[in-house]
Amino acid sequence: MLFRSRYTGEQICADPSPWHRLACRYDERTDRGRVLLLDAAHTAQSVEKLMDYAGRRYGSFSVLFAALSDKDIAGMLKAMAVGKGLEQLYAVDLYDPRAFVACEVLERWQGLSAKPATLVPEAAISTIPECDDPLVVCGSFRLLSAFMRARGLRP
Repeated sequence: MLFRSRYTGEQICADPSPWHRLACRYDERTDRGRVLLLDAAHTAQSVEKLMDYAGRRYGSFSVLFAALSDKDIAGMLKAMAVGKGLEQLYAVDLYDPRAFVACEVLERWQGLSAKPATLVPEAAISTIPECDDPLVVCGSFRLLSAFMRARGLRP
């Protein structure tokens, strides 16, 4: 599937096979010394369960998040805001015309939580600061595939 970058206007390939066929549910990995929890949670209910699981498992964690515009983003953000343990939200601006713009995600987040949030362009996914806290990646298969490609992880 080809998309046009909203930044440069160039055509890019969003989900080359096999990356678009990820089956991530509570997929825990360690990469570069950081625990990663990869999950395809893209509904308010699945995000709520994921936040509950991550809170019980890790105590505190950061979230890398992006969602497509046909999803209940308000419900997903609310589930993150009321869950225990989330310390930092990274909102990814995906190169996908179907995705919520990360600025909108951040605006909605500010109305729900005082926890810090940072905008991350898709091209900068691999530059997210390496920390001791686990990183939960959720919101869309599109984000999972982009993150895994950027980190050199196999599905």
